[in-house]
Amino acid sequence: MNTRKEPGAVWRIGRPVLWGVAVGGLVTTLLLVLMAVVMTVRDIPQGIVTPLATAAASIGGFVGGLTAARIAKRQGLLIGALCGALLYALIWVTGMGHAGELQAVSVLIKWAILIACGAVGGIVGVNMRRRPHG
Repeated sequence: MNTRKEPGAVWRIGRPVLWGVAVGGLVTTLLLVLMAVVMTVRDIPQGIVTPLATAAASIGGFVGGLTAARIAKRQGLLIGALCGALLYALIWVTGMGHAGELQAVSVLIKWAILIACGAVGGIVGVNMRRRPHG
């Protein structure tokens, strides 16, 4: 008789999403640090800084969605999209102290990009083959 309780739906989705956001945030941070180092060494035009930061966050969203879906082993689209949305919320909240004027269209576009990248990462993560043990 199996007396082990199954985790609730919130935990089955929440735990992978939290791990995905953590991994995605770490990847985003590392990419932003790398870009900052490159920008100190090279003369990078100001107009390319925002697209580079968005690319770093997008890669982080993809990796976060992939990680979350690999942990959950199901619902890759949903879990990846949640991961991307929460990662953007985290980036938005941490960046608010440094933000100049907010442009609603820009915020919505970046939010949609991160949700899409997370969702694609989630789909890829669910469909990746598992390595055989041993």
